[in-house]
Amino acid sequence: CKKTSPGITVTVNCRTEEKVMADRPVIYPNPSTGVIYMTALTGWMNSRIEVLNLVGACIYKNEALNENRIDLSAVPAGYYIVRLTGSKGSFIMPLEIVK
Repeated sequence: CKKTSPGITVTVNCRTEEKVMADRPVIYPNPSTGVIYMTALTGWMNSRIEVLNLVGACIYKNEALNENRIDLSAVPAGYYIVRLTGSKGSFIMPLEIVK
């Protein structure tokens, strides 16, 4: 695959890009009323998960993610960042909590 913008050409191995997207964790439902689920956790189990508010304060932390259900029902409505950190590196996702 080749992507071009003014002055920059990037060539990417398309098969690798497709695999990365397939292994990408997904949060649902999003927006959520508080209980969220994660899919595509292959390789992410036992990773640290943190939920941060937009100021960067950690409002939820689990050092060893071992299930796909996370209860954030006590968290106020708002926008948050979910960060996974483990052997595969680090991955962040946006999350909206609605009440």
